[in-house]
Amino acid sequence: MTDPSGDRRRIADYLVAHGPTHGDRLAENLGMTLGRFWPLINCAWFDIVTGGWGLTERGKQEAFGQPVATAGK
Repeated sequence: MTDPSGDRRRIADYLVAHGPTHGDRLAENLGMTLGRFWPLINCAWFDIVTGGWGLTERGKQEAFGQPVATAGK
């Protein structure tokens, strides 16, 4: 999956550092409008998990090139 703006990678970086986060809070913390955020998060890189949105294994692989340890694990 391409990420020409780098915004999906920013979301992935945030989730790795902070763990699952509710969507509206995640958008706010990244300084994104909800209109910009929701189309970005609705892809195979992210999934709803306990606590909000999380990074999938596919997201880890495509964003970082390898699996990464997530916050709290």
